[in-house]
Amino acid sequence: MLRALGCCLLAACLVTACSDGNGPRPQAAPTTSLVVEQDIDWLNNGIQDVGYGIDAIPFTVLSASTVIIDVLSAGAYTPALDAQIYLAADDGSINSMDLMYTNDDGEAGADGSTQELDSYLSVELKPGDYVVFISGCCFSAEEALAGYRLVAGNDPLSALVPGDVNGSYRVTITGQLAP
Repeated sequence: MLRALGCCLLAACLVTACSDGNGPRPQAAPTTSLVVEQDIDWLNNGIQDVGYGIDAIPFTVLSASTVIIDVLSAGAYTPALDAQIYLAADDGSINSMDLMYTNDDGEAGADGSTQELDSYLSVELKPGDYVVFISGCCFSAEEALAGYRLVAGNDPLSALVPGDVNGSYRVTITGQLAP
């Protein structure tokens, strides 16, 4: 009789994952990586390069976790960037208050970076939507939100066209992300 009761308790424990009575234990979302490889172009006013573009890379965090943003450019690409990144929470309308972190010169990450000119962040993020803004150093938060940085002149964006490649990069975002 005791043996039968023990088997029943064991079976019940296996079926409910031996929870504390509050249901099955939650499973952590798997760690996934988003890899984006692109170029940053100069912006040209028809006469000269007057600025450069800033890329926006959206991603979604599924559950609270450490998210790593690892840039590879300097020492790996020609032309290479002295990369800078901003991280923003995306609540549907990104403004300067949504910008959470920035990094210019990071550390060698797991992506093969050999120079500190590559940006790197390791941050704890809550579930939600985020955007990484990336380009060559040194752009402001306002320029990140505008999507470009002017280094000469004051031409309106509508008057500018993409020029030659300013620099190439690969960014790897790792965490509990939506596939």
